[in-house]
Amino acid sequence: MATIGILINHYNSRNDIRDLVAEISQTHRVVLLSKEKSLAHPLPPGVELRPLVSQKHLKLFFWTRFFRWFGKLPRSKENYYINEIFKLSRLNGLRLFLEKSKLCLQMCMPRFFSINQLLPILSSCDATDISDVDKFLLITEFADIPMLARICDSGKTSWAYLYSWDHACKHTVLTDRLTGYFVWNEKLAKDLEELQGVPCTKIKIIGATQLCPIVNYLSSSPPTPGSGRIENHPYFYFGCGTGYAPISRKEISLLTKLADLLLEKFPQYLFLIRPYPFYNDDSVLSELKLKSNVRIDDDYRSFQIKGSLRSTDIHNRLNLQRGSACFIHIGTTMGYEAAFLGCPVVFINLIADVDEGVGLNIESLSTFARQYHIQKYLVGNYPSCANNLLEVINALGIAVNFPNQMEPYNKYVRSSTSLSTLKEISKDILSQSV
Repeated sequence: MATIGILINHYNSRNDIRDLVAEISQTHRVVLLSKEKSLAHPLPPGVELRPLVSQKHLKLFFWTRFFRWFGKLPRSKENYYINEIFKLSRLNGLRLFLEKSKLCLQMCMPRFFSINQLLPILSSCDATDISDVDKFLLITEFADIPMLARICDSGKTSWAYLYSWDHACKHTVLTDRLTGYFVWNEKLAKDLEELQGVPCTKIKIIGATQLCPIVNYLSSSPPTPGSGRIENHPYFYFGCGTGYAPISRKEISLLTKLADLLLEKFPQYLFLIRPYPFYNDDSVLSELKLKSNVRIDDDYRSFQIKGSLRSTDIHNRLNLQRGSACFIHIGTTMGYEAAFLGCPVVFINLIADVDEGVGLNIESLSTFARQYHIQKYLVGNYPSCANNLLEVINALGIAVNFPNQMEPYNKYVRSSTSLSTLKEISKDILSQSV
């Protein structure tokens, strides 16, 4: 039995990746290469967790910092910047100010140092035993650059799976030295080629593990789209888009205004709101909770393990989406998924924030909505794309009275990605990793 080493990241919070590891372990010995020394979820039988061993720490410290200041960025630089800003969400006060200032300065620096120049330097900074590994699978975002370098230098087959639809436009270490990349669809293949310089000959389309729960859900004979009820009322469902506090507060402010409009225009409908899983400032929701037509979908939080949901909670969330009169969002993976569920979808493609006027503000809802991947995958000339709250209300009127007129947008969003089972995706991965 061949041994496959999987460079893992966010194993605790990604249900689909845990399921993929379990599927691969049916036919391969699996070694999880991780910066974590222990995991919150039990490993499948026969799967080994092998913590990474680093060395030459001074060298590693210098060159990773050098790359952070002078490393080449993807062509979609704004996405990179927004992503780096989001990473600072847990900081506050002086520390947050200093880190933001440093990031702004970094964005002004000349970017001339490529990941392919960095990797040979850092290869000696890892001392993990990989002698028994026959081939590698890496999951973006890559958990450790020295291990990435070791894998590239090993001469062994090494494929990477581009985990999310926004990874090609925000990550800086997607090297073409790997054997190849697995992606969701043709559009992501183009992103990887145009934004990261990976040759199209090194890219294979296999589908999306994140959409596998939808395959299982649709095969379970789900109820008719739009037929769901909460407290015997039809409802609209909103999925919040970010856990970054400054934008989250503006998103909640937008929802407060939208709730008032919905109460006026659709008094018989409830407004169900799902807070972002990793945003826990419930005080921001206090004004919303006072609205008579608002309900909060957050029961699932009681059962989260390190950000991971139970399969029953995922099924319930898909049920709520499919059962809604319309699913509404400002640019989320939930909004992408909703196109496969049969319910009407409205994407609020804000041109300018409410009460903010026009202009680029990195912490605005309009900048969030203008991210490269959101514009490429979710924007089209359809009623489902609303540029302001008035257009949202008009689109919801169509969703309520003529739901079939919203289907062309869903078809447009899902047209590039085929739904695949986890077994099919695993088979495709293993067929190439030889």
